[in-house]
Amino acid sequence: MIAHPILPRARLRPRAAHGSTEDEMMRSTDFPQRDCHIDEHAAVLQSGHEVEEELQKGNTAICHSYATALVDWFPAHAQHLDSAVVHWVSKIRTGGKPVVIKRNLAQKIKAEGASV
Repeated sequence: MIAHPILPRARLRPRAAHGSTEDEMMRSTDFPQRDCHIDEHAAVLQSGHEVEEELQKGNTAICHSYATALVDWFPAHAQHLDSAVVHWVSKIRTGGKPVVIKRNLAQKIKAEGASV
């Protein structure tokens, strides 16, 4: 296999963040949207395997495309799908909701004229 600096980082990010541990957590807590979420993880990993195959053929451009696609995909996935999992698991395990900290909240409040 040809070594490429982008592919390992691009493939490890979804694996680390959305690996089998998260899938098992969704299954064990009966997360209602688990099938769709797990299917999305599987599709990203399958794409990674396909990119690896293309890389072995010398197609390095596909690595850049895959990395770019992950960068575009991951924030929305984390914000919408993963946050729903966190809320669900927190409710099941602790009876409460997680605390959500938003960036630049103080700046937004100041811009609206209120005090922090």
